[in-house]
Amino acid sequence: LGELTLVEARARLETISVESIELSSTDALAIARANRLDWMNNRAALVDTWRLIEFNGNRLESNLDVVLNGEMGTVGDNAVKFRARDTTMSAGLRFDTPFNRRVERNDFRQQLIFYQQARRQMIQYEDGVNRGLRTLLRELEQLRINLEIQVNFTNEEESPGLKGGGVLNIVRHAVEVVCRAGAIPEEFVADLTGLDVGDSIHISDITLPDGVKPTITDRDFTVATIAAPTVAPVEEEIDPDAELEEGEEGEEGEEGEGEGTDGEGDED
Repeated sequence: LGELTLVEARARLETISVESIELSSTDALAIARANRLDWMNNRAALVDTWRLIEFNGNRLESNLDVVLNGEMGTVGDNAVKFRARDTTMSAGLRFDTPFNRRVERNDFRQQLIFYQQARRQMIQYEDGVNRGLRTLLRELEQLRINLEIQVNFTNEEESPGLKGGGVLNIVRHAVEVVCRAGAIPEEFVADLTGLDVGDSIHISDITLPDGVKPTITDRDFTVATIAAPTVAPVEEEIDPDAELEEGEEGEEGEEGEGEGTDGEGDED
């Protein structure tokens, strides 16, 4: 049961596919700045220290107050019967300067120090996030390796050029690519269906998996071509035994002619 569970877990893991993307450190930092909650909290804390500066600064502002005092007397027990001679009125100004506010001045200066400290902490935090992102991207890039992957050709019987006697001229038996260590393809498949004499297969005609790129990127290089058949001239094979027999027959003929000449001379 345990082995079956491991097999099921492995099967689920192998079905997961992660889309490969190209991301620079600048773009990664911008995405982190816009979406990371801890970054938002640090930025909000810095804004709060800035607001406290304004709050403590307001406590140092001068105040000018107009003060009015008045008393109105009534006659007897009648609460609404006023008498002018029993009424007194006074007016004045009260001015409060910031020179005698030592506590408020100290709070304001201390808040300025707190703001500078929070600002430096925010800068250090951003530098730390940027350094971490660049290190992570560098490690991911180091996981990419260069490999030569074999190219297999299929559907040769569906190629009119090969069926007509053409020859498959393989320019590259393997293609060098860059890929992640965990996404190494086993092979590349080149389909020969419909190819005639003179047609070529380029790297763009082969479907590469996601995250796999050829090391040659400046041109669409050729992998294979369908070449015309070449017919070599057939030389006549000379049988040495036949030559020897012809030579013997020629010698026998010469000897017969010589004997006939000698016989004629005797008769004379």
